[in-house]
Amino acid sequence: MKYILIIGIEYKKYKNPAKIDLYAGSRFIDTFELANDYQKINDILARKENECFEKFDRILVRLLEFSNWADTKIASIPQFYKVYKIDEEYLKDFLEIKVYNSNSDYTNGFMRQSSLIKLSIVSLFPAVLGKNNGKDLRRLCLNIEEWTDKYRERHLKLKWRPKTTWPIAESFMEVRHDKNFQDQNQITNNDCWVGGSFTARFPIRSKYKIKYLGSSAHKEKGFVHTANDHIQFISSYKPLLNMYNEDQ
Repeated sequence: MKYILIIGIEYKKYKNPAKIDLYAGSRFIDTFELANDYQKINDILARKENECFEKFDRILVRLLEFSNWADTKIASIPQFYKVYKIDEEYLKDFLEIKVYNSNSDYTNGFMRQSSLIKLSIVSLFPAVLGKNNGKDLRRLCLNIEEWTDKYRERHLKLKWRPKTTWPIAESFMEVRHDKNFQDQNQITNNDCWVGGSFTARFPIRSKYKIKYLGSSAHKEKGFVHTANDHIQFISSYKPLLNMYNEDQ
């Protein structure tokens, strides 16, 4: 089985480009540079696949209190992204994003400027779900969210939401390259800006014979959260959908 891997990045450049190396298990996947600033996409609505979204938007209104997909509450939708198709046999142990980004004006213990990176979207899902303009991926995400919502209302009667997200990882283990860095290993959320050189390590798990990116922040148990702005992006943004269907 083949899987789709999406890496979505925001970047604030200072001086030199950042270099990125990507590995799945011990297998090298790609290397590339970030030579410019990369911010958020601002033309999402004009470039999204509309089919099925009336239902998805209603669920977002109910569950997330978003007024619509263009709401200012929406988090980072990256301008820069990479899409890969990877054979299942290479999805072992960890996905590692090695970031070489030691660009700053650090002198005599002081630093005013530095390059910063945000790994806004790191997503892994079976390639078959990307067919039909992402319709199958959207439908599965909707179904999981509705099942979760019904369970919550019947059994918990609380404003509770699963911590684990799918198919986008919500956190990673940040392993610093600089041995003098105070916190060598720390858990970082995907909405955080990070400076310097480090490796973002995502555990690769398997459940029901499906590979996915596990959580670094907490134990994975029970339901997952699937209805949010990032998932709308990966399941409806037309340039991404075109990439999913290449060579299929």
